[in-house]
Amino acid sequence: ERHRDRERDEHDERGADERHEDAGAFGFARRCRRQERPVDARGAVDEQPQHQRREWAMPTRDAHPAAGSATAIANDMHVHLRQDDMLAQVLPHTISQCAHALVMPNITPAVLTAAELVTYRQSILDLLPSGSSFKPLMTFKVGPNTSPAEISKLKAQGAVAGKLYPDGVTTNSEGGVTDFKALYPVYEAMQEAGLVLCLHGEMPGAFSLDRESKFLAVLRDIASRFADLRIVLEHATTADAIACVEELPANVACTLTVHHLYLTLDDVIGDRLNPHAF
Repeated sequence: ERHRDRERDEHDERGADERHEDAGAFGFARRCRRQERPVDARGAVDEQPQHQRREWAMPTRDAHPAAGSATAIANDMHVHLRQDDMLAQVLPHTISQCAHALVMPNITPAVLTAAELVTYRQSILDLLPSGSSFKPLMTFKVGPNTSPAEISKLKAQGAVAGKLYPDGVTTNSEGGVTDFKALYPVYEAMQEAGLVLCLHGEMPGAFSLDRESKFLAVLRDIASRFADLRIVLEHATTADAIACVEELPANVACTLTVHHLYLTLDDVIGDRLNPHAF
């Protein structure tokens, strides 16, 4: 009888787990698998015929030996390796798990030109252990003074994406972009070169918790004007951002970075503020 009770309890727990999954994002994927309907890179059911779909080229996920005898097969599509001592500390963690990583360019000074991209990439390669096949996917910072003419040079030196940082919203973003429309010629050049535009989606001057939602008008504008430009909204954290990406065409996607979701305002201030001090 105890055995039957345990089996019944386990069956009830599995049923509860499945109902819980069906209520969330994982459940959505499960239902799509049940229905044998294709799901695109953004998690949406792809209703387009195969010949109409625009594919996002991703690095080959072949096994690449990293440090030691471990085999790295993952790709980290948003990593800050930083520079100097921090680079030396962070890089081993990345190469132990990843075959490729999309390296953010907001170091000091920032990666703005083809020559700076080459220098930064070499500083990464110089720290790789012998026999490592890890490949850094290099990006450059899209700033107010970025020239369309520089885009082809960056592409020739191996850049795969440009990262746009609004002014003053994150680490090393001082002197960033405030006039997003002024960069239309740069977006056009990136579109022609086949480069990805990565967006740090926060609007300067907006209340901290509203910055991402306020930035979405910029995303919609760029996406509507440059239909063949692949755009990634980086580290989306709000329901507004997810809804926006889902409603935009297939050339727009977003990344979800765990720490941006896991760490909240409570982790930053929590109960540390004394209201009587204000």
